[in-house]
Amino acid sequence: MKATLRPYFDYVVIAVLAATCYVFFFHGLKTIGLIGPDEPRYAEIAREMLQTGDYITPRLHGSPWFEKPVLMYWIAALGYKLFGSTKPQQDFPRRWEPLFVCSSFIGVGASSGIVRPVSLLP
Repeated sequence: MKATLRPYFDYVVIAVLAATCYVFFFHGLKTIGLIGPDEPRYAEIAREMLQTGDYITPRLHGSPWFEKPVLMYWIAALGYKLFGSTKPQQDFPRRWEPLFVCSSFIGVGASSGIVRPVSLLP
């Protein structure tokens, strides 16, 4: 790599990763709704959890629903609390969980020395 381009390499890598994440996870978010019978059900459980304030027992139409671990419902309820309960925000867990996983892999790789951490400071 040319020495004149080296100071900008980290910024280019971050921009490419951000653009790739946008295309894969967020592009067309408003065009695709909740798919299948499960996603609307989980969105409703999270909405009821936020509405009732009962974050321990997930409920679907008032009856307890223990099909999935409660962490997924907590993340969806957090998305509703932060962004509202409109249609694009119902996809909050499905869209943001891959970013959290990718970030944790990068963090673990950087702390173990496998991946060189990208420096934002000159």
